[in-house]
Amino acid sequence: MIRRPLQHALDELRFGRSGTLNLRASLPTAAEAVKRAESWLRMKQAEGAREVLIVTGRGNHSFARVPVVREAVQRLLAYLSTRGVVEQHSEHSPGSFAVRLLPMTAAVEVIVAAESETARARIVGPEDSLLRQPRPITVEFLVHRDREANAAVIEGFGASTVPFDAFDKAFKRDLGFEASIGVRLVTQAQCPAIKFLSQIGGNQARAPRINLNSVEVRNGETLSGTIENFANRVVELLLVSDAGEVQSLSYLLKPGIDSLSFSIGMQRNGAGEGPQLVMAVATPQVLDSLRRPKPMAADSFFLQALSEAQRNNVAITTAARYFRLKN
Repeated sequence: MIRRPLQHALDELRFGRSGTLNLRASLPTAAEAVKRAESWLRMKQAEGAREVLIVTGRGNHSFARVPVVREAVQRLLAYLSTRGVVEQHSEHSPGSFAVRLLPMTAAVEVIVAAESETARARIVGPEDSLLRQPRPITVEFLVHRDREANAAVIEGFGASTVPFDAFDKAFKRDLGFEASIGVRLVTQAQCPAIKFLSQIGGNQARAPRINLNSVEVRNGETLSGTIENFANRVVELLLVSDAGEVQSLSYLLKPGIDSLSFSIGMQRNGAGEGPQLVMAVATPQVLDSLRRPKPMAADSFFLQALSEAQRNNVAITTAARYFRLKN
């Protein structure tokens, strides 16, 4: 058995002083510990750290010797493993956790609370802050992101530009520079697909990537593209029309070297033009709800997909790309 002074020396050698968060020293409440741990983990991820140590203690000083801080931090680590922060974690000792962090692929993470009246945007990085602006509409939207130095390129989906105008002002106010925001206007009927993206989003490092050959397609033409970054997972290809109908087109996927390709013959019955969404959903096993033989309304389709995934404890990652279909 390794004595405590030797264990401490080995931990410092492995994780370093800056790579260790000692919650035990200040005896925080469970809520305080979770807040400190999440902020610290996101900061370490932004700094590029890959392995860190969180010391929680065993709970010897807690009421009835129940390790409430340790249990709260353990739940936090499980949650952050679904949000693109924690790659894996394990018990390092009865009073500490070794945590492996995912590399940060996008520093600006926008979190959407679709049911609330507030659009919440968290800037993940050295200037971590929470932006809040009133949202006068209740439609859902999601923002994808990328960032280099003092530049942010944000692609958003929404049924209105109003939430993005508010977000743009808050972004500049809190960070001191303007974001380049491209708003992709969708229909109200497509909003359940955007809500699905916001509910599933988080681990962008594992999300599939969709490449389209065009963002404008005329009636009767073919939309071609590829899907990458799916590893050994099952990939489902979905098309969400401006009428809010979801079609499963997975049968069109053709395997290639490290990618899947597809070609979709586009047909539009109505006049004018309409926004369309191509979605790729990656899962470790087949979900029957994602392979409907007939088109289904988006609200029912994505609700059933989420329900099946939760029942079977199946992790989902997804991505979407926008294009317009013209007559």
